[in-house]
Amino acid sequence: MASMSVKAAKALFRKYDLDHEGWISREDLEKIVEIVCPGTSKAEFNDIVKAIDKNRDNKIQYEEFVEFLFLDPVEGKKKVRPGRSISKSQIEVLFDFWQEVLHETSPGKLMEKQVLLNILGLSRRSSEMLAVIAKHEEAEAERGGRSREERGREAYRVIDRLLEKEFADDVESDLPETFTKQAFIRAVWPKISDSDAGFAFAYMERLLAQSNMAQIAEAALRDKPLHLKVQDLDWTFDHIDGDKDECLSVKEVVKAGGLSLQDALDLSEALDKVSKDGTIVLKELMTVACAHMNNDFSATLRTVFATRCDSSFSVGSKDKQ
Repeated sequence: MASMSVKAAKALFRKYDLDHEGWISREDLEKIVEIVCPGTSKAEFNDIVKAIDKNRDNKIQYEEFVEFLFLDPVEGKKKVRPGRSISKSQIEVLFDFWQEVLHETSPGKLMEKQVLLNILGLSRRSSEMLAVIAKHEEAEAERGGRSREERGREAYRVIDRLLEKEFADDVESDLPETFTKQAFIRAVWPKISDSDAGFAFAYMERLLAQSNMAQIAEAALRDKPLHLKVQDLDWTFDHIDGDKDECLSVKEVVKAGGLSLQDALDLSEALDKVSKDGTIVLKELMTVACAHMNNDFSATLRTVFATRCDSSFSVGSKDKQ
């Protein structure tokens, strides 16, 4: 896909949306494809239209247009995933509980056994457990309000496990005084395979990166406070930068970072001041930190990130987002 800033994408769409109705024709899209992806075959173009024109009306809405430009909607079929003994919804519950206890923003934080036992001793009455249950009750309602029995095999099985006295006994007898996320996963699922344990840990790390990215977007786009440390920003950038090209594409921010397409586009438009190709580099992400953290923190950025940001970067050299 051609490199293009969000501003340029908007201008290109407006060029063909002469009546300002918020859509362009299939024929207009074909002309654009010839410009940004020369050599695209008729069959490939038909695949693009099929992928983005969800209601099959041959009218390409702006949201569908930017999906084509930035998300590669026909990049290939999904790989067949191996069968898992645990689901993503179960891991999400575990992640939320871990976060309620530790408020982790970068990987490697240890949990204290006594802190966990105190929470488990309060059982369903603990604020941490109430927060997790409330969040997943709301999520289930949004998904159609499945019955307790139907969802018992997924997210609520984890909640039930955390509330069991047997789990508290296992924690007390089997875990050290401080323990890692990996050890916590195995305590919750003692019979889990190495493969599934690795999958659960990797998915919890992705959820952490997405949580941090959501906070960055809230700071940059809605002027919310940013409660991340230098190493948190660095780790989040690296985790989302899947192809390790030292920049975050809109696609990576959506797929790995968990933002909505609209927030990803807005973030790119707000921060993409250097390359102007629709991507975000680390020093552009740092401008969010400089604008939303104290001056002492901002003053350390040039030194801490000297190996990642070129010497031309200086705090305050960009307008605050």
